[in-house]
Amino acid sequence: VKNMGKMLNTPYFTLLYHRRRTHPNSYTRFGFIASKKFDKQAVRRNRARRLLREAVRYHLSKFKNGYDVVLIARHQIKHATFQEVNSAFNKILSKVPFA
Repeated sequence: VKNMGKMLNTPYFTLLYHRRRTHPNSYTRFGFIASKKFDKQAVRRNRARRLLREAVRYHLSKFKNGYDVVLIARHQIKHATFQEVNSAFNKILSKVPFA
């Protein structure tokens, strides 16, 4: 996804997506990344992943099949509420072909 996909940025996360050539009719897969570079404490990395996972779950019915999507946490998500992350995710959905 990182090498061949497209990238979109928000203050809270980076979204990478790529259309799968094999199995284009299978479900869309999601990955969530919050590395040690993001924060050394696992508690904060896990919270960032939970916020991203919940934002995706909230909009799950809108997604088309056949894509791989990766969401990478950015530093500003540490201080964000779910409403802020969900709002950013909702805005970015208008720019992607799989929603």
